[in-house]
Amino acid sequence: MSFIRKLFGIKEPEFNVVDEEDRKELRYGFVTYSRTPKNGKVYTGSYWDFFAPLPALYRSPKVLMIGLGGGTIFFQYRKLYGDIPSLSAVEIDQKVIDLYKKSMSGSSIDAEIILGDGSTYIETHKGYDIIILDAYISDYIPKPFFDEKFIDRVHEALNEEGVFAINYAMSIRDMLSFNSYIGKLEKRFYVYRVSAGSMSGNTILICSKKLRKDEIISRVKKDFSTKFGGEHVLRAYEGMF
Repeated sequence: MSFIRKLFGIKEPEFNVVDEEDRKELRYGFVTYSRTPKNGKVYTGSYWDFFAPLPALYRSPKVLMIGLGGGTIFFQYRKLYGDIPSLSAVEIDQKVIDLYKKSMSGSSIDAEIILGDGSTYIETHKGYDIIILDAYISDYIPKPFFDEKFIDRVHEALNEEGVFAINYAMSIRDMLSFNSYIGKLEKRFYVYRVSAGSMSGNTILICSKKLRKDEIISRVKKDFSTKFGGEHVLRAYEGMF
């Protein structure tokens, strides 16, 4: 339960799947945890879009998500790259996994879904090109993901040119921790920021073991297809800082 809810005694909301004409969403109360476009569309107009170019950095990437949500990123990866990325996700909440399966019913997504704690799972699972952290309890990132031990584990679990990408939503608590977290990440990675847009409270952190900003931008411009749209994503990467 978030600090604000504890302070005012507000009950935790429920997860539910909302099926609308142009999209399907997994919501936690009024907060949208995932959005799956319909009618052949790929992009959501929200922060998920900005993970889309990452598989283009590699020939045949192995991807791990920590925090499954409703599967928006996996949906986009399969639409954009077919079966080329190997997709796995570790999720601590069985209810979220069940809702993911419900929200993705009818979508052809071949992905390994593991019930477990992502902060410890990577101790024994390595060899990833991309690790994505999109794990939240209510509106904040769980404390274990701020620990330097976890950051070290991620570094060890990634291949030589691997990337650790983080959805950082600016809740009150996480906003106060932002600069400290960047400092911890910079001990092990080159850390860059991709803006998810002026209307979004999210920043995408791109933490690279080896690739510098210019190389990331160069590969994205060369190999990221805008066949389904995505020009807004390409512009955001070109403005990475």
